[in-house]
Formats: sequence, C-alpha cells, structure tokens
Amino acid sequence: MELMDKLPVLVIGKKLYLRSSLEAEGRRMFRCFDTEEAQQAIKRLPPLSLKRVESDKFYFVKLAYWLDLPKSKPLRILDIGSFYGMWPYLCQAYGHDTICTDLPEMFDRIEVQEMQKILKVSSMALRIEAFKPVGDIGEYDLITGIRTRFHSVLPRESGLEKEQHWGVQEWAYFLKDIVTHIRPGGKLFFALNRLQSREEGGAIPIELKTFFCSNGAYLKGLFLRFDTVELLRSMSRIEKCDGIL
Repeated sequence: MELMDKLPVLVIGKKLYLRSSLEAEGRRMFRCFDTEEAQQAIKRLPPLSLKRVESDKFYFVKLAYWLDLPKSKPLRILDIGSFYGMWPYLCQAYGHDTICTDLPEMFDRIEVQEMQKILKVSSMALRIEAFKPVGDIGEYDLITGIRTRFHSVLPRESGLEKEQHWGVQEWAYFLKDIVTHIRPGGKLFFALNRLQSREEGGAIPIELKTFFCSNGAYLKGLFLRFDTVELLRSMSRIEKCDGIL
C-alpha cells in the first residue's frame, strides 16, 4: 500500500476530501448491491472482478469527483469497455444519461447479464479496432473508458509472442474519429491499462506522451484527460501506413 493510500484526506482537483466521507458515499451509492440477488450474482463474478467490487465503490466515486460529475449539470455520457457497468451506474446515479458499451461477446456472458440487470444500465455493443471508425454511436458530452484496453492485444488472445499496443498513428485515427461524437464543449477521459508491454515497463512511451500533450491532453499516470477536444478536431487525420499493425 502506498503512503497516499493511508492518508485520511485526499486532494481531488484543488479540493480536500475526507477519505472516510468518499468511502461512505461509495457504499451509499451502491446500495443496490446489498440485496440477496445482488450478493449471489457478485459471488459468480470472475476472481479479479469479485476482488474489486468493494474497492471500486471508492475508486469510482473518486473518479466522479475528479471529473466534477456529482454537481455537474446533466450530461450525456458514453463509457467504453464498461464490463458489467459499475461506472456507468454511478454516473447515472449522479443524474447523467449514461450508456455502457463493451464487446458483443461480453454481453453474452451470464455474469454480465446478471449484474446489468441489477444495475439497470443501458448498454450498446461496441468493438473498437485500429484504423476503423466507431460507427453511428450518437453524440455525447463526455466519453470515458475505465481500465479499457481496446488499444492493446495480449499474447494469450493473439498467439503472438509479445503484447502489441497502439502507436501514435492508431491513436490519432481513433481520437480524430471519436471527437466527431462529442458535442461542443465536451470532454474525453480514459483510465488506461498498459500502453506498452510489461517488459518495457508498461508506462506511456515518450512519443505517445508527446502526441497526447501536444493535442491538449492532461496526463497523470495512465489517466488521459482532454478537457477540450478542439485541438483533436483540427488535427489532420493520420492514415494507416505500411508496417503499422
């Protein structure tokens, strides 16, 4: 456990919050998990998801405050890679019209169907691939992706010897496309998984960091946030080149 995880207060944005207050808010916002039906469904989750259920209540509340969602005017939000939908549920509980998305095959899983029934979140199948437009997904004030990794392929999934991750060209194509679905004044936020292989440290490569920051991003660890997307709108589309994926 890091030192910051032990402190009784948190700095989110420019404000101080009591950790105990945010933890209590997380428990209160997810009271839907207190029913017998929900408890049985949670027990059927994969081990990692089961382990995260309690800690995610606090984690997602922290993210919500970082994005100013609790006191924001009602927003239309699209979440990418929602799995069973805890984050979209919380956004919805704060008064926002939220849609959760994931791969079509994820929505076929029984545990996902059970949890979405409990959370009562609207869902839409969405597959994001390099150098392909996302299609007709609508327009939003905020598009998020929490622990998503549409930008990477692991060896066990591909049969390759090492992980493959998007570079600047793939990200440029995706961002140029996704901002066409963001309303004026809208934002983008991703809490990403690794942007390069474990062997290379997993952190963001310097060329990607330079690209994101030059287009208006705020980076904190693997948090990628665009409070304005106007630079992305004006960015020249970078087409697929030979030798890229």
